[in-house]
Amino acid sequence: MEKNINISILLWFFQIALITSLNEYLDTLSIDYSLINTVNSTVVISQSIDIGPCTCDLTPNTCDYQCCCDIDCPSSVKTMWLNDPKDVCLDKSKNNFH
Repeated sequence: MEKNINISILLWFFQIALITSLNEYLDTLSIDYSLINTVNSTVVISQSIDIGPCTCDLTPNTCDYQCCCDIDCPSSVKTMWLNDPKDVCLDKSKNNFH
């Protein structure tokens, strides 16, 4: 029983030493905020850019799950997704039923 207690105490001391070393290391890190560009940090959002025929069609020649505009999905599946009351379609902007 005494060996188990000694090992537990050693592990506890090791954890304390590790945490202390980590904290001391983290205290030495610093961030040079002068390198961050805060003057020209704007984002331009364009109003009408078409990013493709179907934004959720990520896999070529494969029906992407809940992608109602994916031309690789069977019409019956797309119809099921479009009629789902939980509104499961990822992109309903272009419903391509080919």
